[in-house]
Amino acid sequence: MKISTACRAALLGACALTVLAPTQALAAQAPACPNKAVAYLNAQDKQEDTEAAVDTAQRAYNEAKDDQAKLGKTVDTGGKLLRTFHDIYVDSRPVYDAIIKLDKAAQSGDAAATADAAVAEADAAQKVLDGAGQANSPHEEMARTSAKGLIERLRSDAETARKAILAKDVPARKTALDKAISDKAAADKDIRPKRDAYRDCLAKANG
Repeated sequence: MKISTACRAALLGACALTVLAPTQALAAQAPACPNKAVAYLNAQDKQEDTEAAVDTAQRAYNEAKDDQAKLGKTVDTGGKLLRTFHDIYVDSRPVYDAIIKLDKAAQSGDAAATADAAVAEADAAQKVLDGAGQANSPHEEMARTSAKGLIERLRSDAETARKAILAKDVPARKTALDKAISDKAAADKDIRPKRDAYRDCLAKANG
C-alpha cells in the first residue's frame, strides 16, 4: 500500500527493519538516512504506479483489439462470399469491388464504414444472384445456397462491426501500452539501487 508523504518520517524506523539484517535492526533506535529512505519509498511507489498503469493499458489495448477482430471477421465473411461466386459462374465483379472497399474500411479501423461496406457487398451479391437465372448444375445450386447463407451472415457481421468503435484506437492504445511497459521496466530497474543505497547508509549509521 502506498505511504503518504506526511507519514514517511514516522515510518523510517520501520522501513529500516525491512532492509537490515535482524541483528542490525535491533540497533536501529532512531530513524537514519532519511533522504535515502524517502528515495527508496518513492521508488516503491513508482513501481506500484507503473505496474497498475501497465494493467490498465493492457486492458484498454485488449478491448480495442477485440473490436478490431470483429472488423476482421466481417472481412473474412466477405471474402468467403466472393469465393463462392467463383463456383456460380456469374459476374462476380460487383462483389469483388465491394469487398475491396470493405477491406479498406476495416484496415482503417472505421466501424461505421466497415459496416456500410459489408452491407453494400451483401446487397451487390444479392443483386447478382437475383439476376443469375436458374442454376445449371447441382454443384452450382449448392454454391448459390452457400452464397445466400453468407449474405445473411455478412449482414449480421455488419451490425456487430458497427458497434466495434474501439477498433480505431488500436494504434494509440498500443503506443500507450508500450510506454507503460517501458516506464515499468525503468521503475523496476531504479528500485534496487535506491534500496541498496538505503541499506548501505543504514549499515554505516548503525555499524
